[in-house]
Amino acid sequence: MKRLFIFSFLTVFAFVGNLICQDDNDLSVYFDDGGFTTSKNLVSINLASIIVDDVHFTYERKISDVFSFEIGAGYLLPYYVRELNYWIFNEKVFDTPPDGGYSYNIGVNYFYMSFPDDFYNSINFRQRNYSVGASNVVFRDISYSLGARYNIKGNLMFDYSFGLGYRFESKDGVSGNYKIESFIFPIAIKFDYVF
Repeated sequence: MKRLFIFSFLTVFAFVGNLICQDDNDLSVYFDDGGFTTSKNLVSINLASIIVDDVHFTYERKISDVFSFEIGAGYLLPYYVRELNYWIFNEKVFDTPPDGGYSYNIGVNYFYMSFPDDFYNSINFRQRNYSVGASNVVFRDISYSLGARYNIKGNLMFDYSFGLGYRFESKDGVSGNYKIESFIFPIAIKFDYVF
């Protein structure tokens, strides 16, 4: 009986001590995420696309808790490194190296739980216009990707995705005749800023 009394007394003392300690703190600091979960905008840079010549920035806007719309633009550098699909099928892309160009993309993302940090599906359309001598070569890519975003610190996020799609190519410029060039395997490694 004496043991039960001592055990009960110590349990109550520890519990009351915990309550007193918690009462001294302001609990609102634990629930303040700096507006991260209520953010509706995101800008990102794709590091993987820089490897294959495209310095590409993307703006993404939350449409609902699980959908977002993205639009982006980029500058094509005056070199070209073959992408994964051309390495796999051992295809040559350009007879002469490109002089540069520009790119843009639009897409829709579906998040499994909520924007911005979660697993997501993405459908994207991307166009790259290369200047090659006096002519233009245009790639139009339509792809489906799976990805995930993780909060690194504050409003900075890490984002990666991979997917599958088709590439349409025109060597006659934007208004030229497009043909299915190949399968594509888009890979993205991005750093994002949420605001």
